[in-house]
Amino acid sequence: MAGISQAELARQLGVNKSTITYHVKRGLTHAQIRELIKARRKENPAVEAAASGVEKNAPVAGEGVAELRKKKLAAEVTYK
Repeated sequence: MAGISQAELARQLGVNKSTITYHVKRGLTHAQIRELIKARRKENPAVEAAASGVEKNAPVAGEGVAELRKKKLAAEVTYK
């Protein structure tokens, strides 16, 4: 996958771009980052469910940032 950007790799893997940047700075190649993230998801299925958008608070098309923040805050308050 020569020439793929960090942003595109992040989108494909369902992670934040800063996650990719962190691993690149540590010296990992894009292929190694893919393997690492896939291995971590196998170890922790909850991460896989969250990354695939299966979570109950998944964003709906057209939903604004303010609504997403409210949902996140409500989920954090409920969790604690």
